Amino acid sequence: MGSMSLIFKSCVILLLISIGGCSSEKFKTVDQIKSSGELRVLTRTSGTTYYTNKNNKPVGFEYELAKNFAEHLGVKLEMVPISSLMGVLDGLNSGRGDLVASGLTDTVSRREKYAAGPGYLDLTQKLVCNKSFQGKTFEDLKNARMVIVKGSSYEENLREKKKTYPFLKWETISDLSSGQLLQLVWEGGPDCTVVDSHISSVNRRYMPELNEVMDVSEQQQLVWYLHSKNKGLQKEIERWRQLPETQSLLNQLKLRYFGGNIAVERFDAAIFKKEMKRTLPKYVRLFKQAGQRYNVDWRLLAALSYQESAWDPSATHPNGNFGIMMLSEEFAAEQGILDRKDVVKQIFAGAKHLSDLRNRWPPFISKENVKWMSVAAYNIGYQHIQDARRISIELNFDPNSWEGVAQVLPLLSQRRYYEDLKYGFADGIQPVIYVKRIKSFYSLLK
Repeated sequence: MGSMSLIFKSCVILLLISIGGCSSEKFKTVDQIKSSGELRVLTRTSGTTYYTNKNNKPVGFEYELAKNFAEHLGVKLEMVPISSLMGVLDGLNSGRGDLVASGLTDTVSRREKYAAGPGYLDLTQKLVCNKSFQGKTFEDLKNARMVIVKGSSYEENLREKKKTYPFLKWETISDLSSGQLLQLVWEGGPDCTVVDSHISSVNRRYMPELNEVMDVSEQQQLVWYLHSKNKGLQKEIERWRQLPETQSLLNQLKLRYFGGNIAVERFDAAIFKKEMKRTLPKYVRLFKQAGQRYNVDWRLLAALSYQESAWDPSATHPNGNFGIMMLSEEFAAEQGILDRKDVVKQIFAGAKHLSDLRNRWPPFISKENVKWMSVAAYNIGYQHIQDARRISIELNFDPNSWEGVAQVLPLLSQRRYYEDLKYGFADGIQPVIYVKRIKSFYSLLK
């Protein structure tokens, strides 16, 4: 009798599970997401996915796309940053988020474990190396040091390549992003890495010396991932993607975040000297007048302008910044500038902004260090430089010298540092390179 009762109880439990009464699946249906009023999106913090800009506003390709989908559902968006690639995907199984939007490639192995939305960005994997690497083929990698992100589609692809090229070898790192590995390669650490083409394109804007050696994959696509059994959410994403306004937004985001050309020659000293004779005379009077009004060295102002736009009044950055001083639409509006094509107002606004930044530093910092910290802040924002100064103190670097701050700025893109900072993630290598280039232009103008 006892055994019959046990069998009966087991059958009841199985029945309840089969009709969903005791479901252990850790995902929310579309209706549950709408009822909760929140869409939780798992991601990694990086310059191509999600981060906080110098105005302390959340931005990023994946963020803006996910925000639009949340608005489509009529809920608010909650981004959930996770430090590692493997952790982002594991978060789906543990119920930490409703979907993953983190610049992940559509692969066979991932499709076996997760459902995926439609592809939204075409790409290839690129072998990217520093300028000391002279190779052009896989055979040239025999003695090269290559480092890639652990658990990535790059690792999966290289395993397949190794069947044809058994000499291939690489190291894997789990706590750095592809962008951070590109920085290491640019600095002369590893010889090469493998990244997606859009990541290479973004990072080569300010590290143009990086060399895209070759494609190492066929064309692939980025997709969002979700729980393998969340078919309702998958269909809702597909419906949203088919809307004309969604496609229009995608096209805008692709241009803003991944568009633009790599102008390597612009940073060459010989080219700069030619532009000093050919282009600078058109604007030198304005640089001098603006410098005099705001007590800024006109040569520093001119060097900064060249870095920003190559003295091109119609220059446009993919992020929407425009003009000879690369003013954002928001900043221009704050300065009362209605037409960003106005070169006079651009130069005077840029000079005023640089002067205002200079006046924010403590009085005990030397003028020379204030100069370069202000230039860096023009690029990345005053708040992020202050965050770097805080890290400098912890790591025994001088927080009152530009050299000390420059040592730690790249750490703002590493989670173990930025997660405890007031202003969070920043692509800290950018202002270091930015200041380095402006210093070289400035010295040529003196």
